[in-house]
Amino acid sequence: MKRLSFLSLFMLLFTAVFVSCADPSLNDYIEGFKGEMPQDIGGGLAMTDVSIVDDYVQIDATSDESDLDLSNEMIGSFLPAIAEPLKTEFLEGTDMKDFMQACSDEGKGFRMMLTGAKSGKTITMFEVTPEELNTKFPPRTKE
Repeated sequence: MKRLSFLSLFMLLFTAVFVSCADPSLNDYIEGFKGEMPQDIGGGLAMTDVSIVDDYVQIDATSDESDLDLSNEMIGSFLPAIAEPLKTEFLEGTDMKDFMQACSDEGKGFRMMLTGAKSGKTITMFEVTPEELNTKFPPRTKE
């Protein structure tokens, strides 16, 4: 059986939550995602929360650290580089366009944080600044 990637699972969740919404707001997205948490995404990882922190929509995930010890400095330094394709998929994937547009419309960026269940260490997997989102998805004017 093929294991779903993090992005595939996120997209499945995204589709299930918003298939009936014509034009959901950023808060609609966040509340919909929260209603599906925690979400096991395989490989010892689970999405545990989605919230607005400062100027970012933040996904919090937890690793059981069975395969990935976040307290290991080498892993902590390489993990963001490994997550770069995930960041690109969020920005370039057509499935995430409406969500990213909602973030941009509200002046928010997007980030993913990963916390080790054993070590308690938290690292930023990737971050898309509000300016990056505004460039890629110019904010729509409100009528």
